[in-house]
Formats: sequence, structure tokens, C-alpha cells
Amino acid sequence: MIRPMRPEEERKVRELAHLCHPGWKLKPAGWYIAMPTLVRSAARDRVVGSTSFYVSWPPSKDWVTSEYVMWGYDVCVHPDARGKGLGQELCEARFRLAKDIGLRFFIGMTWPSNAAMLRIFERLGCHQSPERIAGAYPENPRPDQIGLMFTKGL
Repeated sequence: MIRPMRPEEERKVRELAHLCHPGWKLKPAGWYIAMPTLVRSAARDRVVGSTSFYVSWPPSKDWVTSEYVMWGYDVCVHPDARGKGLGQELCEARFRLAKDIGLRFFIGMTWPSNAAMLRIFERLGCHQSPERIAGAYPENPRPDQIGLMFTKGL
């Protein structure tokens, strides 16, 4: 079952994020509490998947809407749990939550080399935007890559 993260799980979520993205700097304590995070646990003491998101303005004033949109931040799946559809389940849970709170658009980002996330976006009907994001994750810039933006009407 995918559910909101409990505060006492933040350390496990941070460890999972570091395992999935080893080159990233660890987020400061409280990051995943301040930013809504959904988790799936395999057992009481083990988080096998997480995703974070936030609600904010669209990327530019010329975008298709001036309404708030959901920005997907990250999807982390423990290596032992990969290939079983959990990443897609986490994304679908974000879409359901966005709809439940009245949002009509989702924006997600990934690197061109992230084949698994590219497949998930395609299967879920997200459309690649012509916009590119240099340093899509500003706190962890990767100058060798430009982030790809994907959108979906909800």
C-alpha cells in the first residue's frame, strides 16, 4: 500500500534516496517531512519506494495554464524491488493525489539516461515538453546533462 510517509520514516527515505541517487548530496533533515512524500514499505521497518512532489506555479507565464500544478520531484525504488511496477504505482499515486486536491496538470523531470523513468512517463501518457531544464535539480547540478520535462493533463 502506498501511503504518506510518517515522520519517523524520514531517515529511511533519505537513505533510500541516497541509494538510488548516490551522486546526490543528501537532503537536509526535515526535507521529506516539509515536502509531501509518499512511501511503500515491504515490512514495518523497511521502505522500498518513495516519491516526493510539490505544488507550485507552472514553468512560465506562457504555459497552457496559470493554475497551480503538481511537480514530481523524485521516484526512488530499492534495487531489490525494481522491475515489479512500483515506480509506476508511485507515479499513479501522485496523479490520484493531484486530482483529489483539484489540480489539473502534472510536471515531471528526468535525465535522458534514466531509461526506467522514461518508460514510466510513456506508459502513463505523459508528453515530453519541448522545454529543457539545465540543472533540473539545482542542488545537485549535472552539467553533462539537460533535464527533460514531461507533462500530463489530469
